[in-house]
Amino acid sequence: MVLSPSRKKTASQDAIEPAGGVYRLWGKGARGGIYNSHFVSAGVVGLLGVFGVVSWWMVAWLSVCLVVGIMLDPKPLRAKIKLKSVGSQVGLYSQVLVQAALNALPWYALAFGIYLCVAPLLARVNLGFSTFLLLYGFYMVDRVICLTLHMVRFAREERQGDEAKKGDFYQGANLKDLPTARRHVLWSFFIGNIGLAVRCSSFFLTVGLFELGRQTVISQWDSPVFTTQVTTFTWVAIGVFAAGLFFNLKSAMLIYYRTHRTFHVNPALYDSVHGVHHRGVYPTRLDSGTISPFEFFITEMAFPLGMLVPNWWWVGAQIVVAYTGHFPGHDAKKRSEMGEHHLDHHRYFNVNFGLTAAEDKKYGTMRSA
Repeated sequence: MVLSPSRKKTASQDAIEPAGGVYRLWGKGARGGIYNSHFVSAGVVGLLGVFGVVSWWMVAWLSVCLVVGIMLDPKPLRAKIKLKSVGSQVGLYSQVLVQAALNALPWYALAFGIYLCVAPLLARVNLGFSTFLLLYGFYMVDRVICLTLHMVRFAREERQGDEAKKGDFYQGANLKDLPTARRHVLWSFFIGNIGLAVRCSSFFLTVGLFELGRQTVISQWDSPVFTTQVTTFTWVAIGVFAAGLFFNLKSAMLIYYRTHRTFHVNPALYDSVHGVHHRGVYPTRLDSGTISPFEFFITEMAFPLGMLVPNWWWVGAQIVVAYTGHFPGHDAKKRSEMGEHHLDHHRYFNVNFGLTAAEDKKYGTMRSA
């Protein structure tokens, strides 16, 4: 079954669609508040800053990005933040978070068991740098370059006047004309810097949690398995890790699909969490980061086995994934076979919810040409 991008599903389609494509939610929630989830996230980051978990400079930078991004948004303030809707929206989001966490829990249990055995080995092969700073620094360099290139192009086209409209950059919606395109690119730069902070923190958060648990185990049980010796258990754990990696990836893909589609299906969550990402109907590369911290937190933490690797390996893999999938999937001007699946999601909205076509084919949301 293929959903038409131009119409809603019929009752017969609902009847034959496989169950499990979305998370079941109780309650409708209040609508409105484009930046409600960003507002709540800013509060959380602020508290973490007070307790010294997040550096003050990061709190300041993300705050500046949020304020500037909101100011660049031409919508009225009452549409941007709707405080009276926050409670019910957080309640709905919490339901999605709990269900996604339950889906991921077996993999976290397995990953922690493996970590207990391989932590000494990982400590030897890590290079000692901050995965967050290196990965976030990579994104920032790339984003500054992209923003600069766009601004230079806009300045050149402004001098050309009407001749510039004959180019292929302006396609409509967020890129319908030069002033709109310029504002959108600036907006996506600042708002995108916020969500990417969560994405770049996933390795640090997961491994940090595992290490805290490991230290607790060591303090309670003095066993050679948990010392600095590489034992037989380490090699068994590596074998289990290799065997489970593919299946955890499949699980993470399904969690992404369910979370993403649930945010579309529920109007309150779409308004407050996911809708901001769809401001880029014709996304530029800078739109790759305009995902709410709420959404990034779920989807980026769904692959714990993938984080049981050396820190340099993790950063390198993330950079490869960015160039091969994430950037092409958010660059409407440079349509590619790799990014076509997600670009069609931005264009047609109710199709192609998955990172790949597998889940969309299974649940009947794949767009056919």
